[in-house]
Amino acid sequence: MELYWGSGVHWWAWCLWIVLVGVFWALVIWAIVALVRWAHGGHRGPGGRGGPGGPGTPPAPWPPDGPRQSASPEENLARHYATGQIDAGEYHRRLESLRSRSFASSGSRS
Repeated sequence: MELYWGSGVHWWAWCLWIVLVGVFWALVIWAIVALVRWAHGGHRGPGGRGGPGGPGTPPAPWPPDGPRQSASPEENLARHYATGQIDAGEYHRRLESLRSRSFASSGSRS
């Protein structure tokens, strides 16, 4: 089907041609974007796809502590208890030990 002006081609053929060219270029652009995303493996930084542990691992209960965000010893202990690394008795024993140390060290500063 040739689309030159003097061929007697109807107006709808021109509209169809314009739409098809637009769809073609949209598919080309979509394919390039998809190829670039696939080549980068979906890396979106820490915690995102491809972050610590890779894209196939489930997220941790808490995000990893960064250089600007450090967890207190009590928060670390709570994390160990929540993940099942220690039992309730061990948690309470260690929590009491932490609190007694922090109380003793805060009282000796004055």
